[in-house]
Amino acid sequence: MNILLINHYAGSPLHGMEYRPYYLAREWVKAGHRVRIVAASQSHLRTHAPQLATRAVLDEDIDGIAYRWLATPSYDGNGIRRAANIAAFLARLTAQSAQLAAERPDLVIASSTYPADIWPARRIARLAGARLVFEVHDLWPLSPIELGGMSPRHPFIRLMQAAENAACRHADTVISILPHAASHLIAHGMAPHKLHVVPNGVALAEWERAPAPLPAPVTTLLDSLRAEGRMVVGYAGSQGRANALDTLLDAATLLQHRQRDLHEEALPGTPAIALAATLSAAAQQGRARLPDRPGADLAEPTPDRPGARLPDHVTYRLGAALPEHVTDRLGATLPHHLTDKPGAGLPGHVPNSPGAGLPRPLPKRPGERLPAQSGHGPRFAFVLAGDGPEKQALQRRVDVEGLRDVHFIAPLPKACIPALLGGFDIAYLGWRRQPLYRYGISPNKLGDYLMAARPVIHAVDAANDPVADAGCGLSIAPEDPAALADAIDRLARLTPWQRHELGQRGASYARRHLDYRLLARRFLEACGGTGPPDR
Repeated sequence: MNILLINHYAGSPLHGMEYRPYYLAREWVKAGHRVRIVAASQSHLRTHAPQLATRAVLDEDIDGIAYRWLATPSYDGNGIRRAANIAAFLARLTAQSAQLAAERPDLVIASSTYPADIWPARRIARLAGARLVFEVHDLWPLSPIELGGMSPRHPFIRLMQAAENAACRHADTVISILPHAASHLIAHGMAPHKLHVVPNGVALAEWERAPAPLPAPVTTLLDSLRAEGRMVVGYAGSQGRANALDTLLDAATLLQHRQRDLHEEALPGTPAIALAATLSAAAQQGRARLPDRPGADLAEPTPDRPGARLPDHVTYRLGAALPEHVTDRLGATLPHHLTDKPGAGLPGHVPNSPGAGLPRPLPKRPGERLPAQSGHGPRFAFVLAGDGPEKQALQRRVDVEGLRDVHFIAPLPKACIPALLGGFDIAYLGWRRQPLYRYGISPNKLGDYLMAARPVIHAVDAANDPVADAGCGLSIAPEDPAALADAIDRLARLTPWQRHELGQRGASYARRHLDYRLLARRFLEACGGTGPPDR
């Protein structure tokens, strides 16, 4: 089969995002099909632009995929320059339509996020006698209306709406990464039988080989955080408004303040929560164990308040746990029976949204106990890797507010992502509260989080929740810093084995449902392209 995939923003391992067209095309090539990807030379998503110099068109072979880059002007942001970039791509694609049709594609896929590429794609398909496929990434023009605040009467929005209507009416097949987009697409003219859902996926081969080493400064940072006993909460990806990283910084602030407040509340050597447990346990057992500092024994009487002393027989041993009933304040050791009942959730204020509780029992290794914590609670570090339009504002906020536990990492090559995520203890994925997500979500980065076998905190209010489906972490309400801080603290207080079990659930889910080898076959089956390649 001969496949033409039109995607303005298509990338590759050489150029950076977006990767979905490359991964699908690579699997089709491996299956014996011929694939050409047509993309614009300039995209805000890519790390490296193809080098066209003064040429209008550049053909390039990448892993057996025939790429054709069409020259377009550079741009920043979402203003008039981006509109000029889109217009230039569509004009060059239209000019190329007869030449592309002469290659006799069997499938022509219009997949450029914005739907206006449906017009040149339809012309190519008609000239070639090919089937026409419309692939939906985001709902345009609904996305710029609801997320960008554009007026439905804006000329650009009217144009995009006409394009979406044409795509819904004329495409032979509609592929959506959004699992609940049917009602919207049907309202704009799509026959229900045309729709098939193929989500974003993950390339398992990239996780089955040894990861590329991290740059030395990143390795040094992660090693130093480990040496300090920090629990690393990480995010890797674009740093824009939609990613809700300001909520993550709010949660970091709350956790930093909690640490400070507990430190001020507790007198030297005796955390207040441990002291409360001691007084209760001493009355019942004649003895209590106080977490203090590594290697320290409280040989001397320990002060409670000015002038007060604990009994001389109250001593300390490293690793001793607080009584199981002491769970009502930050810093208390959680009960050992946590989540031993099916459906039991973590205690506290994690909202009761889908997946908010750990949905199935988390096993513990024989004899393994929840980690003993000091009264000051776990110590956290927050690592944000990547780039984006909000990064500088986030960095300024960290500096102004003195968030000493937040660290930024420059964008890394994709081959380094497995090693980076392997350095996280907890992965964060957040969203804004937006009505648009009623049609569902399919985040790119989640596949990598799952394959890294990291427990995930998912701050979302959407029609679907892959983290809840996988049972690999906690789902909480979006834009709620207190809920996020509580969720971080509660995952931190699981045993390492319990966090490992959560991570393994995610990896297993990704292998079963998000493997691009599976998704590429599903895509062609949905398009009627199940037969052997004939050209």
